[in-house]
Amino acid sequence: MPTLLVTHAACFAHETPPGHPECVDRLRAVLGSLEAEEFMLLERVEAPRATREQLARVHPESHIARLEEIAPEEGFRRIDA
Repeated sequence: MPTLLVTHAACFAHETPPGHPECVDRLRAVLGSLEAEEFMLLERVEAPRATREQLARVHPESHIARLEEIAPEEGFRRIDA
């Protein structure tokens, strides 16, 4: 069974505070490493937008509702302190 890599170009727009381990440079490094010949058989797909039902499998309804309340019409908004 092949390993599946699911990612999306929107991940490169993720902003984190300086020094945070989950940063765009880390993502670039990981994806760059996966371009090596030994990973050429890795199946790659673009991540789809999650449905509300999918979000509800891993987040409480109150959390989803709060995110919907504060989400901007366009662009991004920081949601953590």
